[in-house]
Amino acid sequence: MGKVNEVYRRKVRGKMTLKEYEVQKALGLISDDDNLNIARNSNTSKKILEYLSKDKRWLVRCNVADNPNVSIEVLEYLSKDKEAWVRHIVANNSNTSIELLEYLSKDKNRYVRSYVANNPNTPIELLKKLSKDKDAEVKYKAKENLKRKK
Repeated sequence: MGKVNEVYRRKVRGKMTLKEYEVQKALGLISDDDNLNIARNSNTSKKILEYLSKDKRWLVRCNVADNPNVSIEVLEYLSKDKEAWVRHIVANNSNTSIELLEYLSKDKNRYVRSYVANNPNTPIELLKKLSKDKDAEVKYKAKENLKRKK
């Protein structure tokens, strides 16, 4: 029982290596719900977040995109996700690069563009461009963000 409890504690605290994660997953000690929590945990390693960024469930990928420990490379990967919810969380992440914000500002989904317009790291020139977007919410958020930068 002590061994199982230690596995559980390491899982909950996000203090496991990718190898430990893979072994626990193979043994059935990590459930789909655990993956949601592991992806959300700010102590989860970049390697495990990278692994989880390819999870079949978009909610897990959203949690990865929202994790403050996620790498730029994983954010780049997730910015091309087929699920708009994942892309809009990438657009909202304060670690998202300016280049990635520029890429996401052209997304067909208005919510993704809206989150780019609201991101405090979006450059002024891009906000000016978004303030002329065809969608009213995107325009509004870009103009509000421009006001905050003055």
